[in-house]
Amino acid sequence: MTKKCKRTAIGLVTGFANGLFGSGGGTIVVPAMERFLGEEEHKAHATAIAVILPLSLLSLGVYLWKADLGAVWRIALWASAGGLVGGFVGAKLLQRVSGVWLHRIFIHACGGSEVNLMMWGVAAIGFFSGIISGMGIGGGTILIPALLFLTEVNQQQAQGVNLIYFIPTAVVALITHHKNGTLDLKTAKPLALLGLAGAAAGAFLAVSLESEILKKLFGGFLLLMGLSEIFKKKKGEDTHAKG
Repeated sequence: MTKKCKRTAIGLVTGFANGLFGSGGGTIVVPAMERFLGEEEHKAHATAIAVILPLSLLSLGVYLWKADLGAVWRIALWASAGGLVGGFVGAKLLQRVSGVWLHRIFIHACGGSEVNLMMWGVAAIGFFSGIISGMGIGGGTILIPALLFLTEVNQQQAQGVNLIYFIPTAVVALITHHKNGTLDLKTAKPLALLGLAGAAAGAFLAVSLESEILKKLFGGFLLLMGLSEIFKKKKGEDTHAKG
């Protein structure tokens, strides 16, 4: 398969997943860039954010148009507040985390009044999700399940909140990664452009599905990504043992 075909496949699949689940693009594009495009691990994590940001903007446009997000803006703002700080911290940490620990974090991520306390909880989850997002790993795998547990939002609304939160978080992280010289925009641009079609298709499908069906698909996606990383780790250990 040529490099152009690989980029097309990676972009479309990443975009579709990000649109359908309001997250998850990073869990696909990071290992794909490493395996099929030969991207260095730290650069792949940083570059993934540049790929996912335009896909998230397009997906959010569809969610705002077709899904009922009017009731979740307060939740989104609290999550974004935590995510802004977390995104900066995560981008800084990426420079200091070894490849081994980065891989371990990637695996684990794939998997006042009562109202004010809930919002502080959302902000705290946003902060920790922001750290993961800032490292190009995929904070939505943490934020979306947490929102479903802490609040009364449905699956589409939780995914919409994640898209809103990710945008300012990604901007802060990208500025830091650019200063650190870890961004590969030459790789990011074609993947992002190709991913836009997939993101639109995925987002329109997401808002047309029943919430419970989408929730089950999201859970299956997380399980698949987690199993994929576990088997990949086991295969690497077996190869190392034989060597």
